[in-house]
Amino acid sequence: MEYEKLIEKHKIGYEVTCLRYQEEKPYKEIARQFNLSSYNARDKQKKFMYDLLDFYICGLREWHIEIDIKEIYDFYCSVFLSIAFLEKKYTAWLEILRHGKPPVIPNKYLELPLYRELTENNILEIERYVREAREQQKKKFSEIGQELDLSKEKIKRIYEDYYHKKTRLALDRIKSIVGESSVVNDCKYPHNSYQRWKLIKSEYLELVKDL
Repeated sequence: MEYEKLIEKHKIGYEVTCLRYQEEKPYKEIARQFNLSSYNARDKQKKFMYDLLDFYICGLREWHIEIDIKEIYDFYCSVFLSIAFLEKKYTAWLEILRHGKPPVIPNKYLELPLYRELTENNILEIERYVREAREQQKKKFSEIGQELDLSKEKIKRIYEDYYHKKTRLALDRIKSIVGESSVVNDCKYPHNSYQRWKLIKSEYLELVKDL
């Protein structure tokens, strides 16, 4: 697919992206402009961004530039930052793919966290740091991300994954001890993994306090 056809396919999503990042308009204002809800405006932008990322990857691979997009996305946990990474690293190649048209992400957004491998030990250290920063110092994910040179999305995922694992272990143990029929369906607990863990711990402290 050519870049012009991609834009034509996602006309509104493309325009939403440009208005958001080039003119820095809030989603509510953009949504009103297109007679959409804020959710739908974001959704159209997201669909455009994912197709743009796929467009870049396919184009670079045609030039035999191998990209491990799974690793890149896993590091940034953001389609926006994944695109920004590619636009920063492969500027000239992607300009050719766009037939000279400017990127949708302005240069000021290309100051992104340094892409690097995170080992299991790195993740464990980050988990400890994030839990203390969130729960004791009440810091935002964005603040912690700046401190650790990671995206706020990556910090949030690490934090939520930590408590997701704890809640799964806790529920499995509770069910094995008190029986399936005595345990309320998981739907009782909130979606937020940290709040879910707090509620489980408050109800079954003696069974899960060592987790």
